[in-house]
Amino acid sequence: MKIAEIMHREDGIREAPVVEDGRLVGEVTRGDLIQVVAQESSRPKEPRTDADLLAEMKARLERETWASRHTISLDVRDGVIALTGLVESVEERAALSTMARAVAGCKGVENHLLVKSQLRAYQTSA
Repeated sequence: MKIAEIMHREDGIREAPVVEDGRLVGEVTRGDLIQVVAQESSRPKEPRTDADLLAEMKARLERETWASRHTISLDVRDGVIALTGLVESVEERAALSTMARAVAGCKGVENHLLVKSQLRAYQTSA
């Protein structure tokens, strides 16, 4: 939570970039941090089963019209949510990973999602 400490200490910082493999994939805002803190305080104290986590992630995915629901496969093992399949953008890939991490009881996320445009670029260069 180093970014939270910096944002708290520096009054002018309201958002920070999220970089993955040297590429900008999103941003974190103060509102995002407040939401995480609020979720942490409301997380259930009893451990949730993998089936519980899978059901909640599927429900969250179904509620989001922007998500590539039909090209994504979900699996949960030992509290770790695995995302596999194709998505439309780097931003969608990052958002789905964030969505999975926000599921109460999630111990980790394995993001194996591929971005369609990057896959096409790879196929044409091979």
